[in-house]
Amino acid sequence: MPSDERQFDYGPPGGLGIACVVVTGIFTAVFVNLAQTNEDPLVRFFITLSPGDARVFYWCLAGLALCCTVFISFIMVFHLLVKQRVSLTPTSLIVPKSKWSAREVAVDYRLITALKLSRWSRSRFLKVSHPNGSFTIQDSYLPDKSDFDVIYSILQSHVNVGNEVGGSDADCP
Repeated sequence: MPSDERQFDYGPPGGLGIACVVVTGIFTAVFVNLAQTNEDPLVRFFITLSPGDARVFYWCLAGLALCCTVFISFIMVFHLLVKQRVSLTPTSLIVPKSKWSAREVAVDYRLITALKLSRWSRSRFLKVSHPNGSFTIQDSYLPDKSDFDVIYSILQSHVNVGNEVGGSDADCP
């Protein structure tokens, strides 16, 4: 790696994934227990289910919770096995081809057509557009949220396009 290249690991935070697996796993266990032991009708608002129908409903919720647990686990394992990064070289931005790929694409700074900064909840997103598509950099996928500021400022200094700021906060970045 050249000395003037900045490289950042890129992927979802592991702690959040573990917490989601634990919570959805608990929901699965609770719904399985309710499906196996329920003897009472389920009455919520204007919906009334017999004990048998309530068990079917609980089994459906248990299945949904299990699917969420498996899906989140798959995402965590994928990101443990497939390392992604964002790199800034003197001439180009290197980003993953997609969120589901280990392949990378190098985009010359001169080919970047737009930088759009947006905010949703407590996360910031930077959409980098170029002739072959676009890629969105999410601050929570970087090791530190200050890395997002570094990437944004370096891109601003290398790219000569009108930057757009969007979202609900005027104080982006």
